[in-house]
Amino acid sequence: GSAPQSGNAPANPMAKIDEYKEFTRDFMARENLPEVDAAAAMRAAGSPDMGKSQLQLFSREFFEAQMEVVIEEKVPVYAAGLGNPAPWIDRLHANGTKVMAVIGKVKHAEQVVDSGIDMIVAQGHDGGGHNSPIGTMSLIPQVVDAVGDRVPVIGAGGISDGRGVAASLMLGAEGAWIGTAFLATDEAGIEHFQKEAITESGDADTVVSRSLTGKPARMIRNKWADAWVAAGKEPLPMPFQSIISGPVMASGLKAERKDIMPGFAGQGIGLIHSIRPAAEVMRELVEGAEVALSRSFVGDMQSSQQDKHQK
Repeated sequence: GSAPQSGNAPANPMAKIDEYKEFTRDFMARENLPEVDAAAAMRAAGSPDMGKSQLQLFSREFFEAQMEVVIEEKVPVYAAGLGNPAPWIDRLHANGTKVMAVIGKVKHAEQVVDSGIDMIVAQGHDGGGHNSPIGTMSLIPQVVDAVGDRVPVIGAGGISDGRGVAASLMLGAEGAWIGTAFLATDEAGIEHFQKEAITESGDADTVVSRSLTGKPARMIRNKWADAWVAAGKEPLPMPFQSIISGPVMASGLKAERKDIMPGFAGQGIGLIHSIRPAAEVMRELVEGAEVALSRSFVGDMQSSQQDKHQK
């Protein structure tokens, strides 16, 4: 599903801030959400804001400071989700870091393929969080055809079990990128009530909305996203929308409100029924993919035809 927002964000976001803050206050009052210190709430949830405002978190200076930490700590894998990591690749590779780019269109894959990238993750519309307007099953083979001879392509978006992994491989990808299935694990760093929200949701329980970050993102349906649709309001572009949504999300997080802050999730959510150890999820993904890939459809069809003729 998707929240029917046109994407025509206000031309002057700052001019709408006061109006939208009033909308936020009214929403919080209706939902009995207490006002909280958003920065403190996010720190308590393991997301330190480093004393920065919401807009400063999106500044080039803060991004570059974060990248210096990534390089200093020699992280083994770095994935760029909203941009081309080309300016950092040489320094990352010097540390032995594998660099990936998550893309949602063929043209984006073509923009990063010659930068020295190690892998491209083709994430379709089925995926949780910021995603693509193109469906997963359509996107993966087109990206493979465009750049697969130059760099490994990983399929992503709505893959939650071994059959999805097998499908990604059959579409030409060399692997699968899986998010939501691992959020519902003991080790995942989200709140327990958010893990429960995943296991309690079905195939039609996600929406694509700009109400949280200002960019289209797939999330578990919630009252905040629905309120923007009902009011006919267009969210502000990223990063301004986070100024509006921040207090609501912080309060919903602190109050453990599944109906307010359930989190991002992909459309494969209906395949996830319990919170389990990550090792168990991984084992079932591998075993399920092996079973799916070992099935001989031609042989099954021939046997079926033989049985039919014998009757």
